[in-house]
Amino acid sequence: MLLFFAVASALSRGAVLVVDEGVNRYDYLRLAGIAARALEEAPITVYLTGSLGVSECSKEIRNASCVVLEFPKFEAIEKWKEMEMGPTLRFLSRSHAAKILALILSPYEVTLFLDADAHPCRSFDAIFQLLSSSSEGSLLDIYDFLAAQNVSPGFTRLGIPETYPIAFTEVNAGVIFARKSPALERFLFDWLDRFVETLRGQEDDYKAHVQQPLRAALYDAVRNGGLRLYVLPAIWNMRAWHRYLIEPRLLKPHTKPDSRCCFNASAIDIIIDHKCGSRYRVD
Repeated sequence: MLLFFAVASALSRGAVLVVDEGVNRYDYLRLAGIAARALEEAPITVYLTGSLGVSECSKEIRNASCVVLEFPKFEAIEKWKEMEMGPTLRFLSRSHAAKILALILSPYEVTLFLDADAHPCRSFDAIFQLLSSSSEGSLLDIYDFLAAQNVSPGFTRLGIPETYPIAFTEVNAGVIFARKSPALERFLFDWLDRFVETLRGQEDDYKAHVQQPLRAALYDAVRNGGLRLYVLPAIWNMRAWHRYLIEPRLLKPHTKPDSRCCFNASAIDIIIDHKCGSRYRVD
């Protein structure tokens, strides 16, 4: 289904975020606004799901285009709509499916996808400059899909059977750079298909997740689909690395870990922080 990836004369770049209402009791609209402001002067599209409206989003995130995500009639989405599931599973699976759809529907040729609770530590232009060399061009001239390694082992045991080698790296879906290509589109639709299949027969406690379907789809896309994958260092997505790289034993005596975004006492140069503190819970 090659719908979206026609060759453009000049590559457009932009950031894409997805905001659902109150997932895990965090104010993700406010968090997305913080992320958008950190990107400074950048084209940004925020996709909204649930009851969130454009006017509410535009008041909070003034430097972005807010769009209500209309779930398209893709085969996998139609299967998802027809599945019987409890309200919790429906709610959470919608949020995860929206993440994949945001990458498929992105209006940009080169997309930086961010979870709403990811926090850029540099401006949009500065982040992309780190992916480039003045003489050799950008990593996005070479690769279709860039993401940082994930270290949360539980994700690998959920959902579908593992058919890939254990040594194949699991990347985290919260920070993704993607360049449009036929190989990327095939991979994204396969990821969506696999994710929806993980929901089949699930109870309402929601044991499925986008991570394992992502890993399986990436392996198949790299092996058979011509997708060019690059795994970024941990500093590009600190979501699962804080406990390993920023913990009390790395701090000076008599100090406590600091939850401020983009800050740590061990002087690690964070590019994009992720889930750095719980200041925006709504309870």
